[in-house]
Amino acid sequence: GIDKMHEEGFTGKGVTVAVFDAGFPGVINASTFAHLFANNQIIGQKDVVRPWNQEVFIDNQHGTNVFSLIAANEPEKLVSGAFESDFILVITEEVATEYRIEEFNWVRGAEYADSLGVDIINSSVGYWDFDEPSMNYTIADLDGKTTVITRGASIAAGKGILVVNSVGNYGGRGTSSLVAPADAEGILAIGSVTNTGEVSGFSSRGPTGDGRLKPDLVAFGQAPILVRSNGAVGAGQGTSFSAPQITALAAGLWQARPEWTKDQLILNLIRSATQSENPDNNLGYGVPNFMDAYYGEILSAPIEENPEFKVYPNPLSTDILTIRFGTGNQADFELVDLTGKSLINQKLERNSSKEVYQVDLQGIQPGLYVVRLVDGLLVRQVKLLKQ
Repeated sequence: GIDKMHEEGFTGKGVTVAVFDAGFPGVINASTFAHLFANNQIIGQKDVVRPWNQEVFIDNQHGTNVFSLIAANEPEKLVSGAFESDFILVITEEVATEYRIEEFNWVRGAEYADSLGVDIINSSVGYWDFDEPSMNYTIADLDGKTTVITRGASIAAGKGILVVNSVGNYGGRGTSSLVAPADAEGILAIGSVTNTGEVSGFSSRGPTGDGRLKPDLVAFGQAPILVRSNGAVGAGQGTSFSAPQITALAAGLWQARPEWTKDQLILNLIRSATQSENPDNNLGYGVPNFMDAYYGEILSAPIEENPEFKVYPNPLSTDILTIRFGTGNQADFELVDLTGKSLINQKLERNSSKEVYQVDLQGIQPGLYVVRLVDGLLVRQVKLLKQ
């Protein structure tokens, strides 16, 4: 739903996003990121792994790939979801080795980002096994309260920061194959789906060590288009690339709903997702949807397939709107503006389902609106342009 989010005018502006990763080479030169430097949108950078480095545009391009799925803005190459957000880039991951010190790096990065007023942390890193086998975790350790990085993520979440973390790429291990800090409570752990909506084979599964559902949400992680360190576009694979898409969606949604707390943001993302009523440990609550989250359009039951539905004329140049909808003799009608304010909320009636409903929109100013209709379990919404 990021395309719809952009159509509504939301691109993450006013939201500060931190990206924790292994390096961001090429970001400073790539045309897809030029707007960030022109507009001073990178408000902080820190290399926690090698603190003597003054810049983070070095090391492994994994961070560049991830960052591009949030911040890129070049129509000929890639336009990502939250290209107008402000950004904090932090290197916490050492690619050459794998030791628990990287968990402490993450916590130090979170402290730095918090000091700059971060709203969302995107973390496409995770820990399960290490170069020193005695450091390895078991599923019992992934209980939301044991590992250092998980405890750090929970503290950040407790401060109102939305932490979005990839769930891991250990799906081949079967159930309970997630990585820390995806087991933390109060954060979003993100898995991967294919272009047909099925769980990717590599995407880690839940539950956590203490039996909680994970992942929370999923996004397309099987060959999404991203930007490489040389500025060219290519495709990647992994839950590392699912997480930033959810981060971008969350940034745009938080711009649209600045009054929401972090927990309200999570709740509405989950409620908008494709299997919100039947979550599982493969897909979590499913793929979220901007329009449903933004307008609070929550479906508690399946709706009819291909019901007859028409709102016309659209665009509307008069005051009388005609609606063909549902099978009953009553329906709930609501007209909502693009700030989410309800302008009209009334019950429509007719003598027969063969008749149409009509609504008088006299007094409604020209503009773009959303029409919502409810007939029992059948729910529909559509944009309406009043001229």
